[in-house]
Amino acid sequence: MIKKIIPIISIIFFLYSCGYQPIYTNKDKATISISEIIIIGNKDLSKQILSSINIKESYGDDSYVLTLNTEHIDNITSKDNSGNPLTFQKSINVNLNLKKDTNIISKNFNANFSYSNKESKFDLKEYQNTIKNNLIREISEKISIFLKLQK
Repeated sequence: MIKKIIPIISIIFFLYSCGYQPIYTNKDKATISISEIIIIGNKDLSKQILSSINIKESYGDDSYVLTLNTEHIDNITSKDNSGNPLTFQKSINVNLNLKKDTNIISKNFNANFSYSNKESKFDLKEYQNTIKNNLIREISEKISIFLKLQK
């Protein structure tokens, strides 16, 4: 019994004293200073992404200019014999640029999901909206992590 407890306690002390901190501890705020936000492409999609990563414009000497170029693509990936769609693929592509003086940092973020057609058009539309929100959340988390690493 004591032989099992000693390794567990030593691992806990080791992890506690090594300075480990989870990456999602403070994920609601980006710690980077943005002086201007430029939106290119799908404006509604860009605004949803910006609101979910909680970026606000703040002015300072160390501030960046953020450019978001978003694209939303719906494709039919297969059809049946009569030409009705069987499967779809929804993709969201985001090109993010951070500019500070002459230094430009560029990063692409992609998320896609394939799904089957539904008989009810209402159910299909609701399912597509759910998929779109999930893809936005996935890309927002990736962008948030990327921005935290840029400080």
